[in-house]
Amino acid sequence: VQQPRNEKEAPKKKKSKTLLIVIIILLLAALGAGAALLFFGSGNQGSKAIVSAGGGHCIVINADGSKAVAGDNAHGQCAVADWDNLVDVSAGLNFTIGLRADGSVISTGNNEFQQCAVYEWSNVKAISAGNKHTVALLEDGTVVATGDNTYGQCDVSRWRDIVAIAAGGFHTVGLKSDGTVVATGNNTYGACDVSGWRDIIAVSC
Repeated sequence: VQQPRNEKEAPKKKKSKTLLIVIIILLLAALGAGAALLFFGSGNQGSKAIVSAGGGHCIVINADGSKAVAGDNAHGQCAVADWDNLVDVSAGLNFTIGLRADGSVISTGNNEFQQCAVYEWSNVKAISAGNKHTVALLEDGTVVATGDNTYGQCDVSRWRDIVAIAAGGFHTVGLKSDGTVVATGNNTYGACDVSGWRDIIAVSC
């Protein structure tokens, strides 16, 4: 006997998507009249919505795999219409990177410092974009980086046993499997003074 369909499921999904659209419209209003607002569909089904904000733009992956991007597109940082199979995104100062389900990485926008030079990366499980650099966590717990390295923010090649990463404006932090944190880059304001931290479960900068 066919079970009756739960009629409450459809309204919940519709309400969730409507809320997402409202959020994006509000972000667009805050960015100003000259901003761009684009929605793109995708066949990839995700498990949660993902949001990332850059210097003057923002990008969203909805739980159903659709994308929305809003804001400054002077450098092509909003040119993501042909991106598919995304599992994560990160918006930098004026560029955007995306992680695909197969572990490859794509990018668009300003590439003055090679921050978009990510197309040869593979086996990536997490990404993070800073002002002018990009960092990726690989499946084996190592980290790779590309872009501006003026302050040593890309000096991550010796990091091991990393489980999470975050790229700041001019520095990078990594969370190790034992709950400690490593950091590299501009430490003018003590942003990298993390060596004494213990039992950490997440990082962001």
